[in-house]
Amino acid sequence: MSILLPSILDAYNASCFMHDDRFDSHGNATHNAAVWTTELSEAVFPGICHSHNDYWRPHPLFSALSVGCASVEADVWLSPDGEDILVGHDKRSLAPSRTLRSLYIDLLLEVLDRVNLRSTADSTGQAHGVFSTEPNTTLILFIDVKDDPAKTWPLVLQQLGPLRDKRYLSRHDRTMNTNQSFWNGPITIVGTGNIVKRRDVNIGADLEQWQQRHDAFFDAPLHLLTETGFANDAEFRNASEYENEFFTASAPFRKAIDSDCTRSEIEVKTMGTT
Repeated sequence: MSILLPSILDAYNASCFMHDDRFDSHGNATHNAAVWTTELSEAVFPGICHSHNDYWRPHPLFSALSVGCASVEADVWLSPDGEDILVGHDKRSLAPSRTLRSLYIDLLLEVLDRVNLRSTADSTGQAHGVFSTEPNTTLILFIDVKDDPAKTWPLVLQQLGPLRDKRYLSRHDRTMNTNQSFWNGPITIVGTGNIVKRRDVNIGADLEQWQQRHDAFFDAPLHLLTETGFANDAEFRNASEYENEFFTASAPFRKAIDSDCTRSEIEVKTMGTT
C-alpha cells in the first residue's frame, strides 16, 4: 500500500496518469521509459511516498513514479534453477517472466540512459535521477529477500552490475582522495527481509575491500537501536555497525509502540495519533 500526500495527489492529476494510461501493458521497457521521460516526468515532483509490494501495481515502477513515490519495494526469490531472481509476494505467485531485471533493473537502465543522454552530470559527476523536476533525488529500491540470503543476495548484487558500471548507484567509497565517504546516486539499493539477518553475506569474504567501497545498504532495525549501538537480538546478533552499512531504519509497528500491546490496543493508539 502506498502512502499518498496531498501534494503527490496533485502531481498524480497533473500527470494525467489516472485518465490516460500511456504505459504499455506488456511492460515494454523502451516504450515505457520514453513515456516517462518525455511525457510525464516533468509534471511530477517526488515526495515522501513509498510503494510497498510495488510489483502489484498496474505498471511496476512506473505507477509509483507517476505519483512521485521516491521509494519502491520488491520481494525477491531465487529461481528454482538458481539462475535468476524472481519477484513476487510468495512462491505461488512467482513466474519466470517477472524478474528483478525485467520489472526494475532493465526499466531503470532505460530511464536513466535516456535522462543522462540529454543532460550533463552535475559538478560532482553525479548522474541525473529519474525525476526531471528534482534530478538529484535518489530513488530507493528496497529489495526484500524472502528466501535464503546466502544464495539469493550474491546474485542480486551481480544483477545490479549494469547500474553499478554506469555509476547509477549510491555508494560508499573511501578510494577517493576526499573526506566524503557517501556518494549519492540516482538509485539507492536497500536490502531488507532475510538479508538483514545475514549481514556477513552483504560484506562478502573481504571486509577490508567492502569497507573501501560498496553500493548495497541495509534497513536498520529501529526498535533495536540504543544510545550506544544496536541491542543484540536473535535475528540481529552483531550489535556493532560499519560506516554506511545502513541507509534507512524501520521497525514492526507493534514493536515500535509496545511489544506487549494487543491488536486492539495498537488500533487505539494509532487512532490517537492521527
